[in-house]
Amino acid sequence: MIGFAFYPQPFDIAFMSDIIFFNNEFLVSNKISIPINDRGLLLGDGLFETLRFENGDAFMFSAHWSRLIKGCEILNIPLVIQEKEAEIQCKALLEKNQLLNKAASVRITLTRGSGSRGLIPPPQPTPNLIMQCAVLPEKSETPIKVMLSNVVINERSPLRQFKSLNYAEHIIARMRAIEAGFDDALLTNTKGQVVSTTCANVFFDFGDEVITPPLSAGALPGIMRQHLIETATTQGIKIIEKNLYPEDCKQAHSVFATNSLIQKSSITLAL
Repeated sequence: MIGFAFYPQPFDIAFMSDIIFFNNEFLVSNKISIPINDRGLLLGDGLFETLRFENGDAFMFSAHWSRLIKGCEILNIPLVIQEKEAEIQCKALLEKNQLLNKAASVRITLTRGSGSRGLIPPPQPTPNLIMQCAVLPEKSETPIKVMLSNVVINERSPLRQFKSLNYAEHIIARMRAIEAGFDDALLTNTKGQVVSTTCANVFFDFGDEVITPPLSAGALPGIMRQHLIETATTQGIKIIEKNLYPEDCKQAHSVFATNSLIQKSSITLAL
């Protein structure tokens, strides 16, 4: 088994901290005012990254930052802070919330900022930057119960390349899974191929090889996913990117999910 920690189901973590980094200031969360015409609020016009910190050290900060840059390029939103400064402020945020010496998450959210009514963005936007943190839960080895969702993901959407503020499909799938007595849902694309869970990449262990859906299937280019693919070879594990259908997954010896916060968690699939 590839050695990563297990975290509680269903991937969710504690409430966000009281002190927030908002547009170059540290403020108490209930003192922050976001304009009612912010396009992130009205249209989901923005993006985010969620990073894992342990004792003040970030897991693959540069990889997360590269994905954030990619998303900004696709959305044409100016990135109002540089990587080095962002990492410094993340650590300062953790320290102000007394989480610097703990396992914690930091979410970086960037919206396009305010705009007039309609879809057309302002020619010179003033983005809003928000950083929040939260403590991570204790480890657990309880498998996550996952059902097959009927929510379909468009694998050709440019939104599959980064974490946009529009998570409606994932929210619907997760709510339906919880209502059915499960922890999470397995999503498929327009071709019926497996994509991911609502918040994590998935890997299927068939014994002689481990298979994960390719990015072309609509899988998010997950940071932990890529790290696992790159490091598996050194552990004598063969990971293949290959399209799978739900029926194929029934033959897997085991299934696990990955993202930067949970790292790795086993799954019990109901197909």
